[in-house]
Amino acid sequence: MVNEKVCPYCGEKYYEIKNIPLWIPNFIREQMKFQPRCTCLKEIEEKRRKEQEEERKREVIRKKVNKYKDISLIDAKLKMINTMKNILKFLKDMLKKL
Repeated sequence: MVNEKVCPYCGEKYYEIKNIPLWIPNFIREQMKFQPRCTCLKEIEEKRRKEQEEERKREVIRKKVNKYKDISLIDAKLKMINTMKNILKFLKDMLKKL
């Protein structure tokens, strides 16, 4: 009774595996001794992995958007520099004519 484990999510009891080979190390045998009857742990792990994948995809998109924002800022600065060069050129031409 003391060694009985239950699922922390649904409360269903674990079943005990008694024929674990002796060549397997003790710490692994301890983990293999009781296995859940339910699939709660697998479902929760699958859900966690899906959430991680969605977060990773959102992060990739966020980085791409930031990259394009940076490019557009640089492009706007270059356009402004070109405009300033054109204005300076125009003013120099005007001064030469005077």
